Amino acid sequence: MDVLACLLFVGMGTGVVIVAWRGWQAGELLAGRGLSGGGRLTRERNPLAFPLVFALYACGGTAVAVWGLLALLGAMPPPKW
Repeated sequence: MDVLACLLFVGMGTGVVIVAWRGWQAGELLAGRGLSGGGRLTRERNPLAFPLVFALYACGGTAVAVWGLLALLGAMPPPKW
């Protein structure tokens, strides 16, 4: 079960980084009121908030993925549910 949790963390972290990178390329990130399109953050309308939210997504996704990898290698405790 610990291996499955670690792989899930690696997958979720990688997914968040991919979403952040595609949002950076498109100039639009999902933020706010759900994923239904109500809270779209664009580079043109929010030039200050856009890079901050991108950095939050990129750093958070990287941290989750690295934690999952380190837990797989035994360097950190596995995630607890």
